Amino acid sequence: MTYEALSLLARDQITRVRQILAEALKDVANAPPELIRALAHDSEVEVSNPVLQFSPVLTDEDLLEIIHSSPMSGKLSAISKRQIVPANVADAIARTDDIDAIAVLLANPSAQIREETLDMLLERAPDHEDWHGPMVRRPQLSARAATRLARFVAESLLLVLQERPDLDPETKAAVAAVVRRRVEEVGSDMADFHRGSMVVVPQTEVGEGPMDVAARLYKAGQLEETAVMSAIASGDEDFVAAALATRANLSFALAQKIISTRSAKGMTALVWRGRLSMAVAVLAQIRMGKIAPSDVIRPKAGSQAFPLTAEEMNWQIEFFMTMATVSGSTAGKKI
Repeated sequence: MTYEALSLLARDQITRVRQILAEALKDVANAPPELIRALAHDSEVEVSNPVLQFSPVLTDEDLLEIIHSSPMSGKLSAISKRQIVPANVADAIARTDDIDAIAVLLANPSAQIREETLDMLLERAPDHEDWHGPMVRRPQLSARAATRLARFVAESLLLVLQERPDLDPETKAAVAAVVRRRVEEVGSDMADFHRGSMVVVPQTEVGEGPMDVAARLYKAGQLEETAVMSAIASGDEDFVAAALATRANLSFALAQKIISTRSAKGMTALVWRGRLSMAVAVLAQIRMGKIAPSDVIRPKAGSQAFPLTAEEMNWQIEFFMTMATVSGSTAGKKI
């Protein structure tokens, strides 16, 4: 087929025609460069992405031009999947705001990501959980990067990090030290909350359920912060749910739902609705939610106020109410 005929197909108004052409030419080494560049710039990702991901005709300059043109979502991910992503191309992708493309780039073991570029991404990584797994599994991870990752990734990824065979003994020791500090921080949170407080163990009478005990203590003025924190520290999830539900004037089932989802914002909102302190919210996240220390919602430095707004916390409660309503309305129905 002549170049003129191929060019006509590349300009065809029917997307499917251009897509078929792109699929046919995506890995052809001697395809006309002008034609491949036209397909790469196509406004439809079904057309552009095959050549962006596979075409050996595209140069680094071609790829950088596309990256700098602020392309639609999906194009950068296709470039990030290329068999070889040169360092200058990886740098350009890393500097964009395309979170998904950066996750794909980090997961590509053939992507040539410079150490300084990875350091830059590590600064942003705590806010982007999808990056954590690919970062922990990056080949040739430096000691500095490994220890920084240990400060905020989830426990399951800490195990992956500690078991990497390429880390030298000194790096493994440094990672282990960071892990120990994280564990100590959790213990410190609990010690601070309980220091000087008496542990209150709720006594259950015959035939009483958790809500009965909570209601009785609340009526007697004994369902205060110390009692709730003691229940959280002891891991008594049912009584914690009952206590928070009673204080917040919510149902036991709703409080259980919020706690069981392990949502940091949800538990913070539940504690706030129950007119308890941010200290209780932090402890609930750590003990009830099993939330990683780096992901725990905490008050701002020098403050004990809730860092979320009242509107945000009310939204969280209403969201879980909606979830409970939808779940209840579908119960028993065949799907």
